[in-house]
Amino acid sequence: QFNENNYIQMLFRIVIILASISLVHSSCSEKIMVNGRLRCIVSCGYGEKVCECEAGYECELTLSIERLTSFTSYRILNGMSRRLGISGVNYYINNEGVEVSVGEGACSDYTNNAIQCTEPNWIDGSNYRSVIAVNGLVPGPTIVVDEDATVIINVLNRLLSDGVSVHWHGLRQFNTPWMDGVGLITQCNIGAFTSFQYKYIAAPSGTYWYHSHSGTQRADGLFGILIIRESTERINTAKMNLATNFGIGNFIDTPGEHSLALTDWYREEGDVVYHNDNSEIGFYPLIPLGDLPLALSAAFEDTRTFDNSDISPVPFFSGLINGLGRHETVLYNQTRLSIFNIELGNLYRFRLIGSMGILPYRLSISGHKLIVIATDGYFVEPVKEVDYLIIHAGERYDFILNATGPERDYWIEANTMEINITGEAPYETLGHLAEGILHYSSGPSDPGVPSSRYEEIKQTSPPTECTAQSPCLAVNCPFEYFLPVYNINCINAHELVLLEETPREEVPDNDPTDANTYFLNFNFAGESGSSTINGRNFIFPPVAPVVQRDLFNDQANICDNSISCDPFNIDDCLCTHVLTLEYNQTIQLVVSSIQPGDHFLHPLHIHGHTFQLLKVGYPAYNSSTGFAMGDTPDLTCENEACTSLSFTTPQPFEVTDKTVRKDSVMIPGGGYVVLRFISDNPGAWFLHCHIMNHELEGMTLILDEAPINQNSPPEGLAQCQNFLFPD
Repeated sequence: QFNENNYIQMLFRIVIILASISLVHSSCSEKIMVNGRLRCIVSCGYGEKVCECEAGYECELTLSIERLTSFTSYRILNGMSRRLGISGVNYYINNEGVEVSVGEGACSDYTNNAIQCTEPNWIDGSNYRSVIAVNGLVPGPTIVVDEDATVIINVLNRLLSDGVSVHWHGLRQFNTPWMDGVGLITQCNIGAFTSFQYKYIAAPSGTYWYHSHSGTQRADGLFGILIIRESTERINTAKMNLATNFGIGNFIDTPGEHSLALTDWYREEGDVVYHNDNSEIGFYPLIPLGDLPLALSAAFEDTRTFDNSDISPVPFFSGLINGLGRHETVLYNQTRLSIFNIELGNLYRFRLIGSMGILPYRLSISGHKLIVIATDGYFVEPVKEVDYLIIHAGERYDFILNATGPERDYWIEANTMEINITGEAPYETLGHLAEGILHYSSGPSDPGVPSSRYEEIKQTSPPTECTAQSPCLAVNCPFEYFLPVYNINCINAHELVLLEETPREEVPDNDPTDANTYFLNFNFAGESGSSTINGRNFIFPPVAPVVQRDLFNDQANICDNSISCDPFNIDDCLCTHVLTLEYNQTIQLVVSSIQPGDHFLHPLHIHGHTFQLLKVGYPAYNSSTGFAMGDTPDLTCENEACTSLSFTTPQPFEVTDKTVRKDSVMIPGGGYVVLRFISDNPGAWFLHCHIMNHELEGMTLILDEAPINQNSPPEGLAQCQNFLFPD
């Protein structure tokens, strides 16, 4: 936490930086010596979509968080406050695809270089509402740093009342647990009009993202892409391996241009979405906002996926790629889509980020097969000839695209995994899409792709066809298989194999003790049907355990798996759920999604670790419908609410140095995952469902790893606690 003098000095530095702002891409604007080390100060100003550090330097940049409005351009002033929400002018896109300002103002022509203004956040061409922007952008800028670089990120909270924390999703934060960015767990929330400096080592290399871990803020736009470039030695070794053993040639890797963040965007702000879901008021998508729903028959019913698992209690509104998309009521020429430029004859590395709040997507690119080469920061043996890449909340996948042509424009489509379950298989998807364009560029003078051509490109792009003679291939299915009538084969996450061997010291044992094996069931328990793990409904503590350990033990209502927990008695199970792990042990987690009477998909994410994914277990499926029948026979519920489980028959699971490593994975409805890691990173680490509403409602716990080995936090780190007058 900054004191006032440091804060003013930092803002003064920002004024100097903003004087040379570029609205597309930024790199080092200043190089200084700090404690004998060279530091690159990246301008990362308002509207800069890529903030990239130079190799060989520490990297410092600033992220300013504030609430703005979509379709609005704001004037950029080089003032000390680094605030943006002033001199705003609304815009719309007319029938000719031209951007038109509404009224007069300093930014009534935001392209006028004499007055610096931000480009409006067009979102889906329809949804005029409040957003949370990072440096004026939704999503925030893509940050590109080098492996093992020291990264310093100053986060300024310009929200009027909300606290903020920023999580660096997928980074282990080895020996820096207080930099993990989870409010009330690893730090106090950054208060309104205050700031916080994150400082950590960028490792390991790979595809990551950052997002708010406070409330529903990421659903309103507080997220962005984070790329850690491999060292020259590592990327050359990987490329040689791919070329020699798998026939994959040299590829172009420009993460600022070829990264895709998939998002589900909702009609209302995240807090409203959470409240309506949590309170069971429900949603009425056919009733205008502000009108009282008078007929319960108009209420939205949960959507379901191909195995009949419940997939979303919230109505789909729009899908976005890098913050741009199209609502179904908007003409294509009246919106803006993300466009990805390539040139004929090259191979390109693309990075796909699951930044959605709820819905998984199935990505395809017209006229092109994909080669999957990495997941969650780890290279895998390539999976070639991929037609569909399925991604769930929190996950990341890298793939190679071969620009074989012909030279034209191609449609990028990410279809949610929702289906219309009426009738018989094969079931149709609901057509809820995030869309973009793959553009074969002719070089520097290329005119680009105007919105007037969007619909033509969609209509003329070759479709992805799956037949019995030539079935399609999908990677990362959330169920065991598609029925044969779909003509789609699955390769699931646990079937992937690492490209490079895991160092021996990072490979867990093949014989974990019973004491270090934990069964965790994600389900909805108790009279309220609230989100729980083993029936325990997580509540945030008033004290962050990483910051104030003794006070956390004193003030938090802590529970673990040993207590008697009846989810129908809220006093028993409404608690800060903690699992305490001993240092340097092989930990095995068996995480299930078993819900008596129904099935739900739950994407799991673990902070502070990557884990070896040993197995994904499934229920049985109906051979006519593909729907799940009951729950997996491999696990036995030990009580009616299924708050305690065990293996029906003990099973051995083998881990090798090529077992795939991840930090996020989907738990099948009625199924489970088995994962292992070594408890070598002392800290308090969040484990949770990455569906936003489930996490906030209580489907989470703390892995309190090696408490006696945890280091003290940096001096001056902000503290928070309950206050009572002494007796």
